[in-house]
Amino acid sequence: MLYVALSKVYKGFITDNERALEELFGENVQNSRHYDACLNVMATRIATVFASLRELPFVRYRAAKFLDSSTVTTFRDVVSTKLAGSVWNCLTQYKTTIPNFPQTETCELLILDRSVDQIAPVIHEWTYDAMCRDLLNMDGNKYVHEVPSKTGGAPEKKDVLLEDHDPVWLELRHAHIADVCLVL
Repeated sequence: MLYVALSKVYKGFITDNERALEELFGENVQNSRHYDACLNVMATRIATVFASLRELPFVRYRAAKFLDSSTVTTFRDVVSTKLAGSVWNCLTQYKTTIPNFPQTETCELLILDRSVDQIAPVIHEWTYDAMCRDLLNMDGNKYVHEVPSKTGGAPEKKDVLLEDHDPVWLELRHAHIADVCLVL
C-alpha cells in the first residue's frame, strides 16, 4: 500500500495485484518471468500516481543486505531495491515527457517490505520503564552498571535494582523518555 501525504491529507493506494506476494516472494521466483513483470507493473502504477499529482518523490527504500561474499542474496532480498529503481526510472521518464513536471524532489516515497514492522515504532511505549527494559540488559528488575574506578583502573561493575524503594524510579518510570532526559 502506498500512502501519499499532501497538505496533511493522507491517501491510500493499492497496486491491485492479488498475486504480487506469490510472484515476488514465492518459492521459484528466480525462474519466473512474472517477477520482473510484477515489479514493472507495480512501479508504473506507483509512478503514475505521483505523475497525476505532479509530485516527484525522493524514493527511499531499505537496501538489500550484503553481508559478505559467501552470503547469497535471494530475489526476495532485493524486491525493495528493484521496485525503488523501477519507480525512479519511470519518474525520470516523466520528468522529460510531462510538461510542468517538477524537476526536483517535492515529497518522499518510502518503499518497505514486510521484514520492516511499520507499526511498532508508532505503538511502542516510550516510557522510562519501557526504554530501560528495551535498552538495558535487565534480569527482572536488576541490571549491571559499569562505573569508572576511583583509582583510575578498570571500571567497576555494580548491580542496580529498579524497584519501588527507589524514589527516582518511582517518580520517573511512567514518564515519557523525553521528559526523563530533562531530569536525569
